[in-house]
Amino acid sequence: MDSNGDCIPIGGSEVSVQFESSNGEVTKGQVRDNHNGSYVVIFVAKKVGKMQLSVSVNKQKVVEEPYSVITQRYSMHNSCKIVNGDGSMGKPWGIVFGKNGMWAVIDNAKHCVYVFDRDNKLMKTSWSEQLNVPYDVSVNANNQLLVADHDNHCICIFTLDGHFINKFGTHGIGRLREPCSLATDSDSDNYILVADTNHHCIVIFDNDGNFVHGLGSEGEACGQLHRPCGIAASSNGSIYVCDSYNKRIQILYS
Repeated sequence: MDSNGDCIPIGGSEVSVQFESSNGEVTKGQVRDNHNGSYVVIFVAKKVGKMQLSVSVNKQKVVEEPYSVITQRYSMHNSCKIVNGDGSMGKPWGIVFGKNGMWAVIDNAKHCVYVFDRDNKLMKTSWSEQLNVPYDVSVNANNQLLVADHDNHCICIFTLDGHFINKFGTHGIGRLREPCSLATDSDSDNYILVADTNHHCIVIFDNDGNFVHGLGSEGEACGQLHRPCGIAASSNGSIYVCDSYNKRIQILYS
């Protein structure tokens, strides 16, 4: 605020907040600048009860202090909701969020995919005739579902309403063997990254399913993999891999 008490709609101030418990223990809160004149304070109390809160802006204490806050115990049971599709899920295995609030779940025992809307209502259950022990699901730039079809050794592409579009990784260079996990590159969504578990490598395809290149080989050295089973891409282009049988995480740079 300025000298007149009006809010200044910009950020950049050095704001610090600390909490003091009844026994004199002081803990600092984490402050996030929204860059619009407002700030968010994040604090996890170790005990429930009344605490004193003090605020400093640009190393000057706020005059109207201290404030009192009451901390309460948070219970997960008060905010838990069970979603069970059509009531007959077998073994839900992989999950992904798409656009417009939709989300999808792989059921590798029922060999199908469940698609839910933003209100957690089941929209579609399908594809059991085309999948064989699916392991993972992702969403591409076109808001289509990508499914790692483990026992059919391929990646399948579906629309959200269950129409089969294409499959790839079945032949030639980039042929898959027991794909367990997949992801899209977080920077541009132009590539599909697949953990090719039984070939002990990462295979990269474009959005049309064409082979681009591979990373890794079987072994224990840096850059080598042994049955990779999970994959994710960071915003800087790095690829994080769960190198399961080597009992480690590897970061690969494509």
